[in-house]
Amino acid sequence: MRNLQFFIMACTLGICLGSCGHGSEKNAETPENEFRLLKLHYENSGGEKGVTHFYYNREGRNYMAVWHLADSSRSSLNYHSFDSAGRMIQKSREFSDGIRSV
Repeated sequence: MRNLQFFIMACTLGICLGSCGHGSEKNAETPENEFRLLKLHYENSGGEKGVTHFYYNREGRNYMAVWHLADSSRSSLNYHSFDSAGRMIQKSREFSDGIRSV
């Protein structure tokens, strides 16, 4: 139940932040007209299948990613912070099971 609540919260946050440049190919373009990855399906060497959704700000920087396993057993919110020059200065993850990393 906690995993489902976390996933719903992550989706809601993504919808609320959708005006920051995620959602269509036009909005996913950087100022240099380069396309950005919006969604990644993968399978790791252990056979786990998952999906990551990427969110970009108006400058084209990936400020957040939402990851979850295909079976919904685990998920995470991944945040990226940048300095004024556009360099990533911090990455953090909040997993559905309460584990956090910076």
